[in-house]
Amino acid sequence: EDDEVAPEPGRHGKRKRPPNARHTPRQIQELQALFEQCPHPDEKQRAALGKRVRLQPSQVKFWFQNRRTQLKRESLMHENQLLMAENGKLRAENLSLRVEMAHPVCGGCGGPVPAMLDESPSLEEDLRVQNATLKNELSRLCALASAFLGRSISFVAAPPTPGSPVERIGSMPSATVANSTVTEFTGSPSSQTVGMAITPMAKAGIDRSVFLELATSAMDELVKMAQMDEPLWIPNVPLPGSLAKETLNHEVYLRTFSPAIGVKPPGFVSEASRESGIVSSDGSVELVETLLDERRWSRFFSCIIAESSTTEEISTGAAGNRHGALLLMQAKLQVLSPLVPVREVAFLRFCKQLGEGLWAVVDVSMDGLGMEQGLAVASTTANMKCRRLPSGCVVQDTPSGFCKV
Repeated sequence: EDDEVAPEPGRHGKRKRPPNARHTPRQIQELQALFEQCPHPDEKQRAALGKRVRLQPSQVKFWFQNRRTQLKRESLMHENQLLMAENGKLRAENLSLRVEMAHPVCGGCGGPVPAMLDESPSLEEDLRVQNATLKNELSRLCALASAFLGRSISFVAAPPTPGSPVERIGSMPSATVANSTVTEFTGSPSSQTVGMAITPMAKAGIDRSVFLELATSAMDELVKMAQMDEPLWIPNVPLPGSLAKETLNHEVYLRTFSPAIGVKPPGFVSEASRESGIVSSDGSVELVETLLDERRWSRFFSCIIAESSTTEEISTGAAGNRHGALLLMQAKLQVLSPLVPVREVAFLRFCKQLGEGLWAVVDVSMDGLGMEQGLAVASTTANMKCRRLPSGCVVQDTPSGFCKV
């Protein structure tokens, strides 16, 4: 390619550039500037650049290819150096571990450790069996978590220690809006005089999968009950100025659903109703957050909630929202009448997103489950023994900006 040069004395015109000559600094600067903006220029860009720096389009093309290859080679060399350094660290660590394994030392006294596996061949086999059992249990828990979170859960790392962030799938505070409420309680005050208390399941040794199964089953039952009409729900004659209310047909209910928390204890009577309404809220998510915050929930229903507390947060839900949140809590429910004693109940609260702008929150009592697992739940003589069958609400956004509950 020709370059402009100063004419020699007695000569006119241009001089041919010697073959295989290097690009001038100006040409390299122009090529590098375009490369930083566009590493893969098209044919028009290459032609325009070649005309500007007095190079053939093919020369521009080859320069860009060589530059890309050079950068890739430099990147690979840098990565290779990092891998070699990491490999050296791993080799040193492996050698150190081999030395420690060859000469084990007791962490408590500093003395040598006897070769237990050599003396007791059955110990290694027992550990293998125990490891296989734990893996099966972990797979079952992952399947349960996938069911109520609505997404696939896989586990690759080692099993977490108790109380680790992996074990605690999440949490949520206390809350309830009862669109469909099913409650069983005794017809007379309880004779027990033990104070209302719940031992955290982490201390009581309760299997968390039991709570996951119960919450998932309760949510399925709530959604089905919300979608069904007659004969499961019997419409009542609405009073003037009030919302239409429906009563549960217990015979149809017992034929349709299997008992979530066991059969009804002797002496218990059942109450169940359903109604719908429009709630002024900033959206379904905001209302769900109110239901999942203990203080806001208590203030929202201050007339019927005498006392509430969160025992343990089992699941905070999915990242960024409350889908899959699960909470273990207890509450004292009241009616503003001296003729109706306060009802104490310990229950699980589970939240699930059913669709865009559609949420469900379900409560299910775990009194009987808690007794079997070692939880102490009781009432004073002034209170009634009560338990909640799967009950809760379905919250849906409306075009008007309100929420249908």
